[in-house]
Amino acid sequence: FTERYVLSSLAYQGYGRKLGREAVQSINDFATQGLKPDLILFLDADPRKLLSRKDQQGERDRLEEAGEDFFFRVNQGYEKELAQCENAVRINANQPPEKVIAEAWQTIKNLLEEKR
Repeated sequence: FTERYVLSSLAYQGYGRKLGREAVQSINDFATQGLKPDLILFLDADPRKLLSRKDQQGERDRLEEAGEDFFFRVNQGYEKELAQCENAVRINANQPPEKVIAEAWQTIKNLLEEKR
C-alpha cells in the first residue's frame, strides 16, 4: 500500500495549519488502527522552489495560496517527523523527474529484495 496520509496529515494539518501534532496523530491512529507503512519515500525539495514552479505554471491551488510561511511550517513538520522515521528514504526532488522516478523505483526494488 502507499502511505501519504499520516505523514502528510501531520505536516500539513499539525504543523502547517497549527492544529497540533498530538491531535492530528490521535485522529490518524484511530483511522489507521496502527497500520504502518513498510517504506516512506520523501521527495525533498525547497518550498520556495516548489512555489516558484507553481507560479510559473500558473497553477496555485488552495494550499499554495496559504503562502510561504505555511509551507515553511509544513517543511519543518516533515523534518521533525522524518527524524523519527526509521523507514523513510529521502529523495532529492530537485533532480530531473526521470532521476527522481528511477531513484524511487530502485528504493522500492531494494525493499522488495530485502523482504524475500
